This record gives sequence, structure tokens and C-alpha cells, in this order.
Amino acid sequence: MKEKVSCLKGVNDSVNSFLQGKTLLDYNGKKQGDHHKVKIRFSFLLRKQWGTGMDKKILIIDDDKEIRRSTSEVLEKEGYSVQVAPSIDGAWETLQQWHPDLLLSDILLPSGKLKRFVKKVDDMEAINILYLSAFKESEADQLGLLKLSKKVKGYVEKPFSISTLLKKVKKALE
Repeated sequence: MKEKVSCLKGVNDSVNSFLQGKTLLDYNGKKQGDHHKVKIRFSFLLRKQWGTGMDKKILIIDDDKEIRRSTSEVLEKEGYSVQVAPSIDGAWETLQQWHPDLLLSDILLPSGKLKRFVKKVDDMEAINILYLSAFKESEADQLGLLKLSKKVKGYVEKPFSISTLLKKVKKALE
């Protein structure tokens, strides 16, 4: 037990140093470079070590580059493995090669092939869908998008809070 407390104290000291913007050292005592990359890696290692991380894969499909970037950053910080695609065509290629657990998809995509795409995903195993859109949830329901497949597990309306996103992603992955 004493070893575990000592290890936790070391982790706590590292976290405090990190949060204060101090230089982190790697396992060999060398200075780490890019603070942002270190932050993500450190966060991932902590979650992996202490069992609070996720081994789930999420594919974000959105034509807005900033939404893809910020959403993937938030999810990666929570320990999810994330890939992004700006279109349904790009998503289909990634989907076949990478086999994510969850698709986080915008509704208004340039190709307009969302319904056909969801039907194709419906034939695949172990993939859930969570919509992410500026459409109101009631509008998406009127278009029949929420009942298009049993794999559709919810809806996140843009703009959204980080806590709402994380809560709905977690629920969609259960």
C-alpha cells in the first residue's frame, strides 16, 4: 500500500507541475517538447494506468473543420481514440478500415447521403450513431432521422457544452 501512495504522490506532483505549465520530464529525465501533445499523452497515460480511460473508438463526421478539431480534442482528452472525416465518402473509407464503436455525425453534410449511409451502417455490428447538428432535435425527428435505425442512440444539438457532449457519448457507448 505504501508503494501505491508513493506512486500516487508522484503522479499528483506531475499533474500539479503540468497544470502550472512547468516543463515535464519523460521517463528518462529528458524535457518534453510541445506542451499540448504532452498534455494529451500524459492524460492518456494516467487514464490507462488507473483504469479510468476508454478503449472506445469514435469517428466524427462533420464538414466544419473547427467542430472536427475541437470535438476530437475534447474526446481524446477523455481517453477515446478519435478519427475525423469531413464527408460521408471519407467516413465510409475510415469506417471499413478502422471499425469505430461510435459515429458522431452531423446531419447536414454536403453529399446529402446521410440516410443511405445510416442504412449501410445498420448492417454492421457494434457501431452506434450519435447525431451532432445545428438542427433542432424535433426537426431531426420530423425528418425521420432519429428512428432511421436502432443504432441511433441520441442527439447533440449545436452549440453544445462539453459536459453534454461527454454525457451523451458515454451513454451512446453503453
